[in-house]
Amino acid sequence: MSDIKTREISINAQNMMPIIKKWLYSDKDIFVRELIANGVDAITKHKRLAAAGEAEYDPKPYFIQVAIDLENKALRFSDNGLGMTADEAERYIGEVAFSGAAEFAKKYEQKGDDAIIGHFGLGFYSAFMVAKRVAVESRSFLPDAAPVRWESDGVSEFTVSAGGREQRGTDVILFLDGEDEEFLFGEKLAEIIKKYCSFLPVPIYLLDPAAEKEESGEPCACGHDHGDGECACGHDHEGEECACGHDHEGEKCACGHDHEGEKCACGHDHEGEKCACGHDHEGGERPCGHDGEDLGRQLNNTSPLWLKNPKDCTDAEYLAFYRSVFHSFDEPLFWLHLNVDYPFNLKGILFFPRLRADLGLEGQIKLYNNQVFVADNIKEVIPEFLMLLRGVIDCPDLPLNVSRSMLQNDGTVKKVQAHITKKTAERLNQLFEENRETYEKDWKDIAPFVRYGAVRDEKFFELVQNSLLFEKLDGGFCTLEQLKEQAKNDGGRVYYVTDRRSQSFYIDLFKEQGQSAVMMGGPVDEVFINFLEYGQKGLSFARIDADVAQSVKGQYEDMPELAPLEALMKKAAGDEKLAVAVEPLKSGELLSMLVMDEQSRRFYDMATQYGNGMPAIPPSAKLVLNGASPVIKALAKEGDAEKADLIAAYVYDLALIGSGRMNEEQSKGFFRRASKVLSLLAEKQN
Repeated sequence: MSDIKTREISINAQNMMPIIKKWLYSDKDIFVRELIANGVDAITKHKRLAAAGEAEYDPKPYFIQVAIDLENKALRFSDNGLGMTADEAERYIGEVAFSGAAEFAKKYEQKGDDAIIGHFGLGFYSAFMVAKRVAVESRSFLPDAAPVRWESDGVSEFTVSAGGREQRGTDVILFLDGEDEEFLFGEKLAEIIKKYCSFLPVPIYLLDPAAEKEESGEPCACGHDHGDGECACGHDHEGEECACGHDHEGEKCACGHDHEGEKCACGHDHEGEKCACGHDHEGGERPCGHDGEDLGRQLNNTSPLWLKNPKDCTDAEYLAFYRSVFHSFDEPLFWLHLNVDYPFNLKGILFFPRLRADLGLEGQIKLYNNQVFVADNIKEVIPEFLMLLRGVIDCPDLPLNVSRSMLQNDGTVKKVQAHITKKTAERLNQLFEENRETYEKDWKDIAPFVRYGAVRDEKFFELVQNSLLFEKLDGGFCTLEQLKEQAKNDGGRVYYVTDRRSQSFYIDLFKEQGQSAVMMGGPVDEVFINFLEYGQKGLSFARIDADVAQSVKGQYEDMPELAPLEALMKKAAGDEKLAVAVEPLKSGELLSMLVMDEQSRRFYDMATQYGNGMPAIPPSAKLVLNGASPVIKALAKEGDAEKADLIAAYVYDLALIGSGRMNEEQSKGFFRRASKVLSLLAEKQN
């Protein structure tokens, strides 16, 4: 090709580019994924042609390289895939790509921020988000094809001329805009590549001339020769043996990782050339297979665990995968491996993590499309309650170029959600039935996922209701059916505890009388209680410190007169509106309780959580005095006003402590009064 063709771009690019930059500004780094994905596509096509005998077989490994050119402030994306002829470059890049951009602009210029899900289809022209000029050097796999160079500023025209590429494949060179030169920093670029392309099926290398090379030449204790990069399996070994526990001895790792570019078993002699892993072997054998070409450090794992058959995966592999993807040193409770080929293609692994107070309930589900990362936590695709889990889902059948509202109504999406819900429930039921002891031991961590799922998804509740557990005061567990059976003794009412410490008085009272209660202090339990009351006929819940349970009341006897006690307690509380009652309780040790009916307490707690300025003691709270206590009986008859006030205030203090409502100032008063009460005892003995 001796002459240069100049052609006008077939759309108004001045209008197109601002729209692209506007809609993709928050995800500007998306161009990295798109250009690498194009390279993978070109390699995949060449593989298919070679397998069919329509292209010459090449024993050299396929690869994609991202190289930083600091001198020219450019990025080069290279692949050894199909390549293009001059006619193909002119047709596919100059016409198809930019006409696609016009369609994109027309479709989304009137849409809101939620219009785009994964940005797939932006492809080649996403390069112009960061580049002031883009050049493409390509050579087709066809034997007689000449290399071609395509170049454009993305504004008005492109040129097609003779190229200089010697080998099959394509280079896309981005000459960066001034404000986007941040992408020339190797570590930033590596993070982006790992974010989107950690599991693509073709080795991806980053060549960063600014990075320092460590020419140790010594293999890591895990058996891999890492060069200056990290282990291809994704673990940080720090010189120790690989977490998967395999001794690789130069062969492919038994855990299923492809260590291409690291230590391998190809056995090539590079005749003194520098090995692609970055080590100088002084003329010795180079185990990399790239003919001495320095591709840089490999950043991806080409064989992710979720693509393997679950029967071929070990526990060690699941744990290693979990740690490498989610950077967590905690072991998950268990996992679910999804592997579906029909009626849709779905692969993935979901992990049930252990809960930590400082992490809350926020999970992370990574969505992939043919091993290309799309986004985290797309609730239109993944059942909402599974957002509390960690995992990866790879589903090539999902329609990603649609609005979120369309995605919610897509038939395939609904089938995927239903399948994931069913498999999650089946896994929980399997654990419950086959290993009840472990299931109960881990229930505190499992409960938030299961209960939230039950509330959010009726079908999920139907599937797991027999595996729902409730922890009892003695540490044992009961099922929902057992709970309903026990509640019949209290007229269908279930008493529950939210805080063992603040409700310890009431717990002891219940235990003494053999009264049952369950623990319900989890982050989603308040909603779960409302859900059960609505769905389970005749079942109601009351917190253990709600109005005094009938089962803990003693036999009615002569009670102290209320009038003098009511006046004393209102004065002690500093609240003339405080409701006071005298009830005979079976426990003589308990002097007083602050209680309120369940519905009033729920309303008050909700108002406290979402409102401001709520009083420490709600207006509907009632102070219950134990009329069976000798102390309360004596208080009602106390003739010394000063002494009566002191005892009354102390009794009220105990009620505050028992309800967990004592503030800092009240706490100071309590200690002062405790000293005075003890002084009275000392005076009596003297």
